[in-house]
Formats: sequence, structure tokens, C-alpha cells
Amino acid sequence: MPSVIEVQIEDKVGIIKLNRPESLNAFNNELSDALYSQVEEFNASSTVNSILITGNGKAFSAGADVAGFQDENTKKRSPLSWNDLIDLFIRSKPIVAAINGFAVGMGITLFLFADI
Repeated sequence: MPSVIEVQIEDKVGIIKLNRPESLNAFNNELSDALYSQVEEFNASSTVNSILITGNGKAFSAGADVAGFQDENTKKRSPLSWNDLIDLFIRSKPIVAAINGFAVGMGITLFLFADI
């Protein structure tokens, strides 16, 4: 199973690609957790000065994966909330949201809390 994000560092820029193109990069718990963890890792890294987030495929993000939030595993889940992710972005190294295609719901919220 491919990772829900693709990560690389290029010229001191930490690049995160949302990688659920089959769902137009809709957010589920796995994607939210992976994004949060990777931003934290880049923030702690001395080799990264800024962070770029983009999407794989034809959309930045279609928002929340509603079906993904309805399953039983989700109901038992996660201390990580959107407030946690937004707080992380606010206290982060500069974040650039490279919007490729459309951004809806949670996708546009993520974009709004980026620096550029």
C-alpha cells in the first residue's frame, strides 16, 4: 500500500505531497496523522528552512473523506484534531501551500493557515 504522503527535501525546502489521488487527496485520519507528523519532523530538522505542501493528482484536496470518518476504527480514535493541525501550522517554519487543482473544505482550511 502506498504512503498517504510523499516526502522529499530539496534546497532546504521540505516538500510534502498529499498522496491519495484516487480520493482527490481527501483527508482521513491516516492522512491527517501523517501530515502532522511530517510537519513536526521538518520543524525539528536543521536541514529544512521552509515547508511546501501540495497534492498528487488533479486536486490539492477534496476535503474530508466522509466515508473514512464513518468506520468503526475512526469512532475509537484519535487525540489529533484539526485544531492540533492548525496550531502546528501557526507555530511552524514557513509553510507554502502549492494549490494544484481545487481545494475544498478541509483542503481550503489547510491552505488558509499556510503562510503563502
